Amino acid sequence: MKKPMMKKLSASFLAILSIPTAVIYTNYAISNQPETVSVKNEIMLPGVTIEHLTSGVNNSIIEGYGEVVSSETLSIQGQVSGRVVWKSQQFKVGKRVKKGTLLLRIEDSDYQATLANANKTLADAHLALLLEQRKHKRAKDNWKKSEISGKPTKLALREPQLEIAKSQYLAASKAVKNAETNLANTKVYAPFDAVVTARNVTNGSYVSQASAIGELKASKTAEIKIALSEREWQQLPNSLDSLHVTISSPNNSQYQWSGRVSDLALVIDQSTRTRTLTVVIDSPLSQETPLLFGSFVNVRLKGKAIPDSYVISSSSLTADGYIWFEKESQLFKYKANTLFKNANQVGIARGQLDPQISLVKKPLSHYVDGMKVIATEEKTDG
Repeated sequence: MKKPMMKKLSASFLAILSIPTAVIYTNYAISNQPETVSVKNEIMLPGVTIEHLTSGVNNSIIEGYGEVVSSETLSIQGQVSGRVVWKSQQFKVGKRVKKGTLLLRIEDSDYQATLANANKTLADAHLALLLEQRKHKRAKDNWKKSEISGKPTKLALREPQLEIAKSQYLAASKAVKNAETNLANTKVYAPFDAVVTARNVTNGSYVSQASAIGELKASKTAEIKIALSEREWQQLPNSLDSLHVTISSPNNSQYQWSGRVSDLALVIDQSTRTRTLTVVIDSPLSQETPLLFGSFVNVRLKGKAIPDSYVISSSSLTADGYIWFEKESQLFKYKANTLFKNANQVGIARGQLDPQISLVKKPLSHYVDGMKVIATEEKTDG
């Protein structure tokens, strides 16, 4: 009986001792638990890239594209008939030829014979004219000596015979000139500095009158014709003489040339409602980088000076014609009055805008007026 009783007393004693221990641990755990953290919902503002602009006087930029063509193109045609007996090595497509360069020769023996016969006929006609002039003078003298009253007839004075002799001499003279011209036309020369763009004959070819021999394009000047809309031609200055023109390759902007405006068409194309501006480049093939005929190029002109305006990047103008600007960390939009436009830039009137604005470089479609943003100024290299 004693042993079971002792076991019960021991268990009760241990249970009583564990109660204070549990209370102490609970108090410790409560006092050392982490403090409650309150999380606030912070709004993240979108960022925009801006560019600081100041209104002022800006020149409009007119830009267009066109093909480089020669100011003169000559189709060489045969003036006489015959076989080609010689051809210059320069008379090849793509070669440059100087004014006066002999391009080819046509067999000329027949033309030399014709000229010789014409000269003989002329000499005979000259002799006949001299004889008839002497006979005419003698007839006049004889009539005076005869003391016949009345006026002599033309036949008595041999005037008809004299007129025939004069006509034959004149015809013979023209025949000589024609024979000389035909003989000269057996040699074909370049009439101006040019590039050979076509050749239709070679040694042994037979050439007839009006047959195609080749084609030359004058190399002294080149032309580019640009079609301008009404808005564009109204931006041109009153005097075109000092208008600066920059020509560049659309594939490589490092290739540039200078040109000048020769004229602006005084008629409007009925189908396109445009006027043609002609740009001239002197010595196009003698430039540091030759400007080749047939090249497709970009033409850039500096137009009138426009006061109280901005020049912005094309990417800053939305499809519906608005710009966005930042002011005091808020976005605002403005309907732009476009003055000129090209591939990269747009000129707009200041209108109701401040003289200085912070323009959003690339506006997005979800922007709304008054929207809060974080603005970052565009970094430029340098």
